[in-house]
Amino acid sequence: MIRYLVGVVEELVGDLMVVQVGGVGVEVTGTRAALEMASPGESIRLPVYLSVSDSGISLYGFGDDHERRVFLLLLQASGVGCKMAMGILNSMDKGEVLDAIASGDVARISRAQGVGPKRAERICFELKDKVTSLGIPRGNSGALVSTGSILEALMGLGFSRGEAAMALGEVRSKGEDLPEDQLLLRALRVLQRR
Repeated sequence: MIRYLVGVVEELVGDLMVVQVGGVGVEVTGTRAALEMASPGESIRLPVYLSVSDSGISLYGFGDDHERRVFLLLLQASGVGCKMAMGILNSMDKGEVLDAIASGDVARISRAQGVGPKRAERICFELKDKVTSLGIPRGNSGALVSTGSILEALMGLGFSRGEAAMALGEVRSKGEDLPEDQLLLRALRVLQRR
């Protein structure tokens, strides 16, 4: 199984990105969060999920390891495939997805493309008890921050988008959701070591 890719973003087209890894151009379908941190010509550490089906082999990319874990959780619901799980993650933040599932907010889940009310109800019912076991903060609290604002702050300090994304990916891969100031400080420490 492929857990993540480290390489250089060559191209962004719609929800697809091409990442050059060891001389090979790998096509990855990315979530909104993954695409936000990708910039052509820049290095990236991209958590991925490899899907093998009758229709082919696909790689799906995520903004961080937590988002990948939420994707894997969504796949556990009957009738939810990769496309639907990506649609849900693109319609709201990973914490909001978990919050909607835990609270049984069918309306919020059904706003995602391709998810009807019955499917949303099933997702909430089947996954409600599994949400807490992930250990990922729910909701979109002020203490947690989007990847985009941290990237902008690091770029404002003179780092390239790729350097900032790599550092942020490394910090987030440790499995902690930190307040904005701590996330920024740890990313700066990673960048200083390079």
